[in-house]
Amino acid sequence: MLKAMDNKDKTGPAYNWDRATIQAQWHTFDFHAEQALSEVEANYCRHYRLNFSDQIMGVKHRFGYVDIDGYQLATHYYLPAEKPRGTVLALHGYFDHSGLNRNLIEFCLQPAL
Repeated sequence: MLKAMDNKDKTGPAYNWDRATIQAQWHTFDFHAEQALSEVEANYCRHYRLNFSDQIMGVKHRFGYVDIDGYQLATHYYLPAEKPRGTVLALHGYFDHSGLNRNLIEFCLQPAL
C-alpha cells in the first residue's frame, strides 16, 4: 500500500516518490529483462528498506507488475550474486506490504556460509 505514508513532511531521497509516479512508470514484469530500477522506484525501495541491491554485493533487483485476473500486482524479484540454492516465493495479504517481508528477503539473499 504505497499511500500508507504521508511523504509531504519528510525530506531526503528516500522520500522522493509517490504512488502515482510509480504506477505511471510500471511495466509488465519480465524475468529476463535487465532493466534497472528507475530513480523513483529506487527511492521507494530505500524508503521501505527493500534496496538489497545497494546493500548486498552483486544482488540484482527487478520491479514491475503481473496481471492476474484483471489486477496489476506489484512484483519484486531478487537474484543473489552467487548461484541460487533454491527459489523462495513470498506472498502477503491484501492490506500487508512487501516491506514486512524485509528480514526474510535479506536472509534468503545472504551468501552461503
